[in-house]
Amino acid sequence: MFQQSHFQEIQFKENQFQEIGIISSVDDKIARIITKNQLACGSCQLSDSCGNGLIEKYLSGKVFESQLINTLNAKVGEQVVIEIPISSVTKASLISYFVPILGLFVFALIGESVSNMFLFEYFGIESESNQFVTIMFALIGLFTGFMITKYYNHKSKYHEQYQIKMVRIVSPIES
Repeated sequence: MFQQSHFQEIQFKENQFQEIGIISSVDDKIARIITKNQLACGSCQLSDSCGNGLIEKYLSGKVFESQLINTLNAKVGEQVVIEIPISSVTKASLISYFVPILGLFVFALIGESVSNMFLFEYFGIESESNQFVTIMFALIGLFTGFMITKYYNHKSKYHEQYQIKMVRIVSPIES
């Protein structure tokens, strides 16, 4: 339906990520927009050894569909510029990745302390068995971190700061 040449590169505006998307359908005030996955560093010489470059190779060419409010009354087939604040993407990424790992480490430390203080002191269980308790606490912490992240994502889902917005119509696609 949409060819590779229809998509343009990600652009950066002050404090905003911008990308060109194509309207695939419009229902009432909701537009479905198709965008192609692109990382800003795809043309970098170090992309073969960089984490972002490796991710880009994996996701290269994948097409994503988003739903957003059609504030520009765009029609099917038109190209539109969409944007989201860089700070929102950074904050969401930090919460999505950091909170579960923090939960894992904090609970692992708690598990280590609990197993050392209580199991050995009160029950005389050797330190090799304490690792199981530490691992179980770490997994509980990881799960707790994921649940906190899920709660935060649900709570902030409709927050204006995290909404992708249409900025302008670029052009219709020529067949």
